[in-house]
Amino acid sequence: MTYPLRSSVVVVADSLELKLPIGKPGYVLAVNPSPYTLLRYLINVPSFPYCMWVPESDLRSLEEMTGTEADKVIANSLLDYALATRNKSLFDSLFPLKGW
Repeated sequence: MTYPLRSSVVVVADSLELKLPIGKPGYVLAVNPSPYTLLRYLINVPSFPYCMWVPESDLRSLEEMTGTEADKVIANSLLDYALATRNKSLFDSLFPLKGW
């Protein structure tokens, strides 16, 4: 996925061990158009005092991460409810056993 300038991103990994702030939101300041470079995006993380070049594989869009986190929260709350009420049908719908 390519990220346009000034788009909101979240650092999700540090594959090159660049001491990136994992889990922190930032903004794309520049994109290196060369296909031969690994560090394509210059990002600014407001909680860090400097900008950093990062590979595309270490970034996710903020909208994508928000949706993923919302899905996890909903699944966890449904699981808690199913366990608290001993609702077997809800539990089975959350975790279907395949091949049994």
